[in-house]
Amino acid sequence: MSSRLFTELRERRGLAYYVRTHDEPYTDSGYLTTQAGVPLKQIKEAIKIILAEYKKIADNPVEPEELNRVKQCLIGRSALQLEASDDVANWYARQIIMLKEQKPSPPALSHS
Repeated sequence: MSSRLFTELRERRGLAYYVRTHDEPYTDSGYLTTQAGVPLKQIKEAIKIILAEYKKIADNPVEPEELNRVKQCLIGRSALQLEASDDVANWYARQIIMLKEQKPSPPALSHS
């Protein structure tokens, strides 16, 4: 709920009920999607805002403080997701398929 898009679309402009962004990274390609619950009358405005935020992040490096907050959020989210055994199996499978190596344990589960 603290993402740039959530802040801009929902908190500042009151355009969206929800905002979600998802990425699917691969070694040679991938995609980034954003979903937002927006009234049809305001969809063009919402799309312009989403694209403008994408452009900002592409054109301007993320500040170290913001990057660290995001990393900590991802670590916490990963730890919660990895409570399910199928998600742990998926993590190991991705390591072998994508990186051609198996790491000893997911970073969110390591205590170092």
